[in-house]
Amino acid sequence: MIHKKRYIATLAIGITSLLLIAPLSMHGSPKDGALDPSIPPRKASASTWKQLADISHRSEPQVRFGALLSPANKSQRPVEVIVGLKSPGSRRGVWKGRILISPTERDAVESELAHMPGVSVLERDELPAVQITLYSPATFERLRRQPWVDYVEPAYASAELSSIGCTAPPPISNSTLDSSGDILPWNFPYHRIPEAWRRIASGPHGGPGQNVTIGVVDTGILQGNTQLTMPQFAAGQSSGRQVINIATPTIFNPYTTCDHGNRVSALIGAPRDGINMEGIAWKSNLINVASHTTVVVGHDEALSVVDGIRMAHTLGAQIITMAFGNHVVLGNLYLVGDTIRYEYYRTDLRPVLFVGAAGTTVCPFGATAYPGYLDEVIQVAGASEQHTPVYGESCYGESVDIAAVVGLGGIETAGAGPDQYLGLGSSSGATATIAGILALIWSEHPTWSRDKVRDRLYASAQGYRDPEMGWGVPDAFRAVGGLASLSINGPKFLDELSQPYMLSANTGFAEGPFSYLWSTGETTPTIHGIGPAKKLTPVTRTLRVTDTRDGTTLASTFTLRPEPTGRPCAREESDARICDH
Repeated sequence: MIHKKRYIATLAIGITSLLLIAPLSMHGSPKDGALDPSIPPRKASASTWKQLADISHRSEPQVRFGALLSPANKSQRPVEVIVGLKSPGSRRGVWKGRILISPTERDAVESELAHMPGVSVLERDELPAVQITLYSPATFERLRRQPWVDYVEPAYASAELSSIGCTAPPPISNSTLDSSGDILPWNFPYHRIPEAWRRIASGPHGGPGQNVTIGVVDTGILQGNTQLTMPQFAAGQSSGRQVINIATPTIFNPYTTCDHGNRVSALIGAPRDGINMEGIAWKSNLINVASHTTVVVGHDEALSVVDGIRMAHTLGAQIITMAFGNHVVLGNLYLVGDTIRYEYYRTDLRPVLFVGAAGTTVCPFGATAYPGYLDEVIQVAGASEQHTPVYGESCYGESVDIAAVVGLGGIETAGAGPDQYLGLGSSSGATATIAGILALIWSEHPTWSRDKVRDRLYASAQGYRDPEMGWGVPDAFRAVGGLASLSINGPKFLDELSQPYMLSANTGFAEGPFSYLWSTGETTPTIHGIGPAKKLTPVTRTLRVTDTRDGTTLASTFTLRPEPTGRPCAREESDARICDH
């Protein structure tokens, strides 16, 4: 896995605000081996009771505590927080797929917490974390000094940003009609998605995305939607698949008036039914989990996002799309990050790939969105048609892994029903595009590990890692094993008379099977020859390769040129360009 640069300053998809987290408590004597150097300590910012109160009391859950109080009295009101738990002396309570506190220790810690004056325990998480209510600054100060406290973060924050990302841009009009009668989104050819479909269809594993399940943890789908509900979801050429539309207990209803999740899901997997925009992986299964109400996910919806990620993975998602981020400047949503890592490394469920957005519009200090910049997440940025950054539409940085073409105006996606279209741009559109391409790779190679699927995605792009756009813009046709390029390997020069040479076809990681035809009439991937015996002249050979599975044919020409030895030649030798040593 490529380790990404961590950022203290990170972006919200659209807005910045403060996340304030209590510092890691390191009181007590570390146990032997507790400070494992492979486990990094928390990077936490200092927070005070006032900061926790200011964040928590801007949220809607404040009605639990009665009428609103004046700002002067906020410090007297209770706050809800999440407390991470750990073994005294350890750096964390959970790291990747390992829970580092024993059940006995956790029970003892939770008992001590429950009996602490000024604390009410609300809910116990499956990871070592507990949601509690704190009733006074003194209780908070006493809590943060405990050696078993991993972190303290607000359980709620401002709900004032609940409409961001919920209004679709105008749909783009430069898409084209596909042979199926569906409209082909304009950015698909830039990734050679139609060619990838053709190759997949010619193979033994069914259609694009078949037998791959994608979880979309987002805002849910539009009320009255037919394209992303049964039976229309499995209509036309998209037969034989399933969609599950669910919501977390917090959100409750999977059908919403916020269209962001609808647009993301439709771009990934809308049906090829002849009546609307088709998705990338139109034979895939979808799990749409409504877990939040805006693309800016802060503390107010972090617990619901955690539920959404777990629900999608438990139901069998192999790819989980997270086209959202948080607007933090000083810290992270620790429980969200711990959950992503834990789900990524757990072995009792299907291996999962997380795909996250780099962020949009506001990118302070060159930062990208959390949780997309985690090492366990494929972070996606938007790109222009020329495969360059689209500043103002997407954020960029060293944590970005891959990019997708979204242009300046976004992409068309299917709306709620026939002939209804919505726009989706920036890093959200790019994230959905990459999730769809991953599903194409996995459907073509159903036995591959998730790491091999991810690495094939990267390898299909530009071939080197850019500091802003990662591996660049992937070629879906190349990624599914198509014959995307052809060259000939061989010596560059002939510097002796009658010199033997060997030429061989280089089809990259295309998977064939292939037929070969050289200009010499030979039909093997490698040919051998002997250079001229009397006079060195250029030798040119042409190769034509056909992928006999999908019909793709490419040609390449190779020229072996004479090379002087380096000392001046006599006039009579100059044509031969061969001189005595």
